[in-house]
Amino acid sequence: MMKNASVLFGSPNKQGYTSKLLKYFLKFLPNYSVHIVDAYKQNVNPCIACKYCLKNYACIFKDMESVNCHLISSDLLIIASPIYNASFPAPLKAIFDRLQRFYFARNYPQVYSFKKKSVVILLTQGSEKIDYWPVIYAQISPILKVLNAQMYEKFILMGTDSKNLDIDKFYIKSKNKIETIVSNLNSNI
Repeated sequence: MMKNASVLFGSPNKQGYTSKLLKYFLKFLPNYSVHIVDAYKQNVNPCIACKYCLKNYACIFKDMESVNCHLISSDLLIIASPIYNASFPAPLKAIFDRLQRFYFARNYPQVYSFKKKSVVILLTQGSEKIDYWPVIYAQISPILKVLNAQMYEKFILMGTDSKNLDIDKFYIKSKNKIETIVSNLNSNI
């Protein structure tokens, strides 16, 4: 049986390290139907705090309906993003902010039904020395709760600004970890 994976891709650079890391990770998911949401192409309106979603099971903007459908039906959520200024890039953050409708959907239990999903986060960052993970985790934790998603594993490629970064060495070092992650995901889903 094919499982569904949704990817929220937050990089503007289609040939950059985040894209390479995502492609490498996806090679290990042959039993998944993968749908990639490119935050930069999706061009999502930012949340305007109109409270429409508080009174309705919907958003006033309709530009995320397909994204929402994929998030609802996925077994696995992969967030692949560079870290910009200790945060997610603005287009990906706009998607996260627009998930506010699911926070308010708790008021409508007859329609609110996210199946439980696991989350793998793939991050890239220029710095080799600064650990941004606590900041990123603080930002993403409330969003994952709303999506009925549980953080399963994180992958952080550090030092992408360095001329000495050897991505092939990183892949070799990471292969066993990724295989273990995917194996455990398959048994948990």
